[in-house]
Amino acid sequence: MRTRRSAFTLIELLVVIAIIAVLIGLLLPAVQKVREAAARTQSLNNLKQIGLATHMYHDSNDRFPPANYASATGSASSSATNARLHSAFTEILPYIEQEAIAKKWQPGESPGSIVPGPDGVTTNKELSKYSLKTFVAPAMPVPAAADPGWSSYGFCAGNRVVDPLVDLYASKSDGVVIPAIHGKVTLNSITDGTSNTLLAGEMHWTIRGWTYSGSSPFAGQPRTGRTFWANGHPYVSWVWTNTPMNTHDEPAVTPGNNDPDWWTRAVFSFRSVHTQGVHFVLADGSTRLIPQSTPHPMYQEMGSRNGGGIVTLD
Repeated sequence: MRTRRSAFTLIELLVVIAIIAVLIGLLLPAVQKVREAAARTQSLNNLKQIGLATHMYHDSNDRFPPANYASATGSASSSATNARLHSAFTEILPYIEQEAIAKKWQPGESPGSIVPGPDGVTTNKELSKYSLKTFVAPAMPVPAAADPGWSSYGFCAGNRVVDPLVDLYASKSDGVVIPAIHGKVTLNSITDGTSNTLLAGEMHWTIRGWTYSGSSPFAGQPRTGRTFWANGHPYVSWVWTNTPMNTHDEPAVTPGNNDPDWWTRAVFSFRSVHTQGVHFVLADGSTRLIPQSTPHPMYQEMGSRNGGGIVTLD
């Protein structure tokens, strides 16, 4: 009478383990691709929400939200100037279901103000620390060293025109979201067509070759970005298209804000972890990936609301 074998041999067990390892190896790339696709979709959804909120603001105020309320000249460190540097993102808070923060926000105070608000307790500094899901791209690496309130997106001010008499924070620009001192921008102002004009895009924490200064609590650590939703500084919540997108490396020697090569800094770039390009929402509310292969002159045309150039994308 034959006896039934009750266990695997060592060779059979090794074969099974090898097969499982091969299957896992085949599945992992597929799983990773699914995760990346989901992250890209969520980022586009966030930008869609930002676009819709911006249009709702326009409907209520007959203008797009300004990048800030900075004066043309003056020290950016003065309290009077900082009080005018709350961002366009603070303006659209009521339209992304953040009414609670919007009601407590004090437009007359700086984003870092510790002056109590209407409730006698809450300050702008406390509100600025909130991480708002709509403003964070899931694919972006979490900054290893950053103050609370960091975000992933910035509004597009188009192309900067350098003027020595105008402070960086109030720079003349030809985009949709610009400093209020240069007048209001409406849908009718976008003569190049809303479907051809950038409204906002990704500004991920992916910068290389930049470190915190000695006055920072993160002194000496890598500084991979400076994107914060509440602060109306350029390269913090808005930026221009003078710098090619996905510029990640800071120059070895930092140029001055009005130097001819000012635009070479990575902080002035729309950038992402996506090698194929950068996600944007356009002025008509549509979202898309602007390919990395887009010629820079055309990219700059997309930044301008009224440049008159021809935009053709696949």
